[in-house]
Order: sequence, then C-alpha cells, then structure tokens
Amino acid sequence: MRALRQKAALARQYGLFRAASAWNVTTTLLLGIFVDESAMVNGGDESSYDLLEPVAKADFFVSHSWSCPSWMKVLAFCHYFNLDLAILSSFLACLLAVLLLLLHAGSFSGIAQQSQQVLFGCLIGWPTIAFIVPYLFGHLTVMKSFWFDQVCVDQAQKEVKAQILQTIPAFIAKSNEMLVLWDKTYFERLWCNYEIAVRARTSASTSAIQIVPMWMPLWTLVWFITSSIASLFETGVQSPKFDRESRFSLFLSIFNSCPVPLYVYFVTALPFGYFCIQKIGSHKKMLDQMRNFDLRDAKCAVESDRQVIEEQVLQLFDEALQQPRSFCCTTLESSPTTLLLEDSDDDPDETASKAIQAIRHVTSYPSQEEIIDQFNDYVRGPLCDSVMKVMGQEDFISLKLCLVVVFPVWLMGLAFVLGCDGRSDCETSAQYAGFTSVEQYMLTNAAVNLFLQPFISTLGLAAMLKMNHLGSTLKGSTGFQMLVGSILSGSVLKAGDLLVFAQHGILAVVVTQFSLLWLAGLLACLILDVGLLWLLFFRNPLRPTSLRSLAAG
Repeated sequence: MRALRQKAALARQYGLFRAASAWNVTTTLLLGIFVDESAMVNGGDESSYDLLEPVAKADFFVSHSWSCPSWMKVLAFCHYFNLDLAILSSFLACLLAVLLLLLHAGSFSGIAQQSQQVLFGCLIGWPTIAFIVPYLFGHLTVMKSFWFDQVCVDQAQKEVKAQILQTIPAFIAKSNEMLVLWDKTYFERLWCNYEIAVRARTSASTSAIQIVPMWMPLWTLVWFITSSIASLFETGVQSPKFDRESRFSLFLSIFNSCPVPLYVYFVTALPFGYFCIQKIGSHKKMLDQMRNFDLRDAKCAVESDRQVIEEQVLQLFDEALQQPRSFCCTTLESSPTTLLLEDSDDDPDETASKAIQAIRHVTSYPSQEEIIDQFNDYVRGPLCDSVMKVMGQEDFISLKLCLVVVFPVWLMGLAFVLGCDGRSDCETSAQYAGFTSVEQYMLTNAAVNLFLQPFISTLGLAAMLKMNHLGSTLKGSTGFQMLVGSILSGSVLKAGDLLVFAQHGILAVVVTQFSLLWLAGLLACLILDVGLLWLLFFRNPLRPTSLRSLAAG
C-alpha cells in the first residue's frame, strides 16, 4: 500500500523507528520511567527517546491497553519470554543437586542418610528458586528488540511525537511479530484494534500475532509456588509397613495408606477454585470478545481520533485501493481516479479513497460498512481460530502449563525416592514395603513417585478446571459457584490419590509376587491413564495434537 510505504520512508528519513530492550520495557512498566543501562553508567542530558538506537526493524511490536495494570503486563511479558528458560533452569538445578548429593554420598542409597531438611532444601527449595528467578528476570538476557509505545514515542518533543504516531503502521509492518498483552479492555480500545488491523493486512499468517492473556502468568506462577510450598510440608513423612501375607493384602495395605483426611481435599480445592473461576471468566471474555467483535463498538479516548482511525482501517481493507494485478484497455490518462489525483498534495491513498467514493456506486467494490465487516470477520474467524488452536475453550488448560505446575510434585517424588521414604536406611524401607532388594524397591518407588504421581496430578489439574467450569455454569453468586466447584475439585483430588495408590499397590504386587492377572490389571490402569490424557488434552479438534503444539503455553 502506497500510504504505508510513504510512512515507512518518513520514518527512515527522520530516524523515527527506534527499538527498546526488554530491560527498557519492563522498567518503564514497573517504575513509570525509562531506564537505559548505558545512561546509568555514562550519564548525559539526552532524553530517553534519544538514547534509543534507530533500527530498520524490530523483533516485536508490543500491543497493549493502557488501562491494564502495569504489573500484570510485566508478568505476561515475563511469561512469554522466560517460561522455557525457567523450566530448563529448574531442571538443570535439580540435576546438579542430585549430582552433588551423589558425589558426596557415594551411592544413591547413601543419599538417604542425609537429613530430610538437606534433601528437601536441595531437591525442592533450590530448583524452585532456580525456576522463579529466571521466570521473573530471564528476559533481561533476551537479545531482542521491541517497539513499545511508552518507550519508543518521544514524549518531550510534540512534533516528533506526532510524526511517530502517524507512522505507527510502518512500525507494525516492520516488526517481525506482534505481541499482544491481552486484558478485558484490549478489544474495547480502538487504537488496539487499529494495530491488529495493520498487522492483519501486512502479515500473511495469524501466527505473526502472539496473544498472551493476563490469566496465564498468574495461573502458572501462583500454582507453581503453591505446589512447592505444599511439597515442603511433606518433609519427614514416612511410609507405613505393608502387609506381605498375600497379594491382595499387600495391595490393600498400600491402597489404604493414603494419610490425607477427606476434608483436606476440599479445603485445598477452595483457593484452586478461586483461580479457576478467574481463569474461566477471563478466558471466556477473550473468546467472546473475538467471536462478537465489531470495530464500531470500540472506544476511543479522544473521540476526534475515531474518524481518522476508521478511515485508516478502510484504506487497509478497501479492495479498490489495492494495486491492480492487470490493466484494462482504458488508457491511464482517461482513468477517473487518475484525473482526480492529478495536482493533489494530499495523501495519495486518501485522495484515491475520495475518488473511489465518488464512483463506488457504479462499481462492484464493497461499501465502507462492508469493508469494516471484512475486518470484523478476520477477528471473528482466522484470528479467533488461531487462539483457539493454542489455548482451547475456557475449560481447557494446556499440557505444558499443567506439567510446569506439577513439577514441584515431581521434585517431591525425587526427594522421597532418594530419601527412601523418609528413612535413612534404604534396606529397612525396602523390607517395610515388601521388596527383596534395595534396587527393586528404589526402582518401583521411582516409577510411582516420578511417573504415576506427577502424571495423575497433571490429569487432576485439567479435570479440576473442568469441574470448576461446570460449577460456573450454575445460576447463583460467584461464592456459590466456587463452593460447588471446590466440592467437585476436592472429589477429583481424592479420586486421583486413590488411583495413584491403587496403581502403586498393583505395581508392588507385580514386582514382588508376579501374577499375569495383576499384570493385566496394571496394563488396564495404564490404558486408563492414556485415555484420560487424550480426553483432557487432545480431544479438541480445533487444537493441533502434534508435539509442536505442546510448546504452546
């Protein structure tokens, strides 16, 4: 589009296109001021805008609503850029802790002789810190450039500021990706919708628009910390002695060894229900806004800007203003549009738009209302579908986020395995559990605590969200919906623990007193686990089931 190319040329001519670092973006959001690393060292009287480096393009154009709290936008920013780094950092910290403990103790069974406080500090506390620190600060190492209006618009010089605001479409087109920090006011803001429109017209793929909703970082961080704290409370818990008289007695003694009272499940589910209701409400709000999107309903802080912005959207989506792919036999000199454009100092696209309006009634080009509806259809269709493929419906949570939340449970299981169930003597623990050797006991314990328990907990998170979604559909106050959701969620927690202890008992019987019948029962349990995994995470036809889709957080 000619106007867009002219705006890009203007930005290049005056060096208006400047990019900020992740440090600049987050410090501006949190502190309300721009902080430049080199300025802190070298000093100087330059304005914050002058300190930014002129660039040909940026990696990300950050789109956001100014009414959204800054700290929430910082968390969304951190989640998008730091989550994978935090996962890797925590996992490596765990491996390092195991290696150091192994070198110190000389063997895996010797690690159990360390105090429970040392084991839980090294295997749970240290990896938890190794997750939270990179999650909150890892973006400071990200070598990416950002266009962020609070930083990249000159607030001191009004003329430069006006030029920058005029050339925003060029900045969007020249950015590799658009990062949308979504909150409930985002699609209500006309400027935000304008930025989406520009990106939609200048990018061939909806994947170039990355949406991070505000509920996602809160969900991840709160429940990761909650799981970590709950794991620390398990310090010193020892498994009871199991009955080895028969296969069935061994199974029953393990199945009935769950130490958690029933009421604890419902109490635990209450805070989870609160965040579930918040997540479900925000997620549904986002999808409803996109499904029912209409540019005409958007709000504008300065009402005089509405006509200008809507005119820009019309120019972006108006087929009559697109460069033709072929020429008719009529000479260029006799074209009505060309005659209207001659000797005009106005914006070419604006002049062309006025010319087209004069003859639109005798052409097949869409009307202005139809053009706006084209953009509405884009948001309601392709953009909404792309979000649905990654995030699903409001009662869905991704497998990746569930695995992150359950990671402290896996760490707790590792502490139990290496700590021999809270005893310093692994041989005694093996005898109590009915095993003939320490190796047999530790391998079985690892299968239960490092696979079955985290796996069932992961399924439980998704199931609890669906239970809270069911509660949210009931008529009544939010408190009533939370109460119903918590009761259902507590039932899911209890059922999950029973399933874990049942599979633990069957596995112990298969290992110590092998039977084909019990082996068949174990295989049936594993098939049930896989079936639940498919139902909770992969059944939605709108969401891709490839391994690549698991990376979406």
